[in-house]
Amino acid sequence: MPVATPITIAQTSNINHPPQRNVIQVGGFIFVFYRRTSDQYLVIWSFQWRYSEIYLVYISSADGQTWSSENLASHSAIASDTDFTVFTDGVSILIAYPVGTYTTSTKGSCTVYTRKGTQSNGVITWGTAVSVLSIGGYFKFSITKTKNYFYLGFVGFYASASAVQRVYHVYVYRSTDASAWTQILDSTTMTDSGTQAGIVISKLPKYADGIMLITAKYSASSFSYKTYDGSTWSSDLSFGVKTANAYATGCFSAITTFTYLGETLIFAKVPSNSGGSLVFYYYTTSWSSGYTLSSLTCLSPNIFEHHGFIFVAYIVGTDIYFSEITYLPSRAITDYKIIANETSPSNLVTEWLPTPRGTCLLWRSGTASPYNIRFALLI
Repeated sequence: MPVATPITIAQTSNINHPPQRNVIQVGGFIFVFYRRTSDQYLVIWSFQWRYSEIYLVYISSADGQTWSSENLASHSAIASDTDFTVFTDGVSILIAYPVGTYTTSTKGSCTVYTRKGTQSNGVITWGTAVSVLSIGGYFKFSITKTKNYFYLGFVGFYASASAVQRVYHVYVYRSTDASAWTQILDSTTMTDSGTQAGIVISKLPKYADGIMLITAKYSASSFSYKTYDGSTWSSDLSFGVKTANAYATGCFSAITTFTYLGETLIFAKVPSNSGGSLVFYYYTTSWSSGYTLSSLTCLSPNIFEHHGFIFVAYIVGTDIYFSEITYLPSRAITDYKIIANETSPSNLVTEWLPTPRGTCLLWRSGTASPYNIRFALLI
């Protein structure tokens, strides 16, 4: 799989990590989202003050080589440089992000917003920002779309007057057009008190408007999940293996696609944010056993489709690798190195570009802020 030479396309204080997304492709243009690094300046008379109202911005490119200047995406300054996500259904662009101040003691200090836009010639025209929920903050986001609905899932810290209620909740909302959201889940059973869980939602095979919610609880030695058939949630269930008493907020990826098994949800993970062996599972009506893709110490696994095949990209040390997902357990494991000698690479994300371009890789590089956002195309 040929790889274009990696280039630096922007600098930022940070970028988010899987399963949240930074990069999408719509209408022949690639869009990369990140938190702007430069501070803003307020000038009154002859005095100038610097303040750090940092907005979510995007840049776009038609070829992956020449990039636009920064454009605003969020309607207001955002609360975090790693807690946001972007989604596209191929037509619309939808972002979710937090505004306010993160805290574990003040209820309503932060608000989740979504904003929907359409692009023309690499420039996005945004609609009005939609307020979803005000709670304490410290979010992780995931978005998917089924036949009739957008689904928004997030983990957020719920702060109330009672210390007992200061816990993380897992929320799921849905909407026909993202102009207003209806809550369909508020769960404390899929996360631990005082410790944030990782989250991803994906389309559920066999249901037109069904989804699966997967979370990675800090204390658990397996992954938690619930299925939603379009009207009713299942009970809390579990599958797979993770490291108990360890954070797993950026160490897995999911995709729903068609395979020889029919419509299939594929999930790839390493055991915690500290990395480990890369294993994948698949789901049609139940979860398969786990199949090892790599025995190296892997980080930031990302599932992607490339010319009809399914792969997982991941970081090992200073290098970026990929492995092909196969349903033949007897097949030998092969780690293909595609990019070498990066500076402390992290937060790898991928996006399949449904054009002759192939697939893009995006990651953070560097040892201190401002970090470089690095970009490469798999041809």
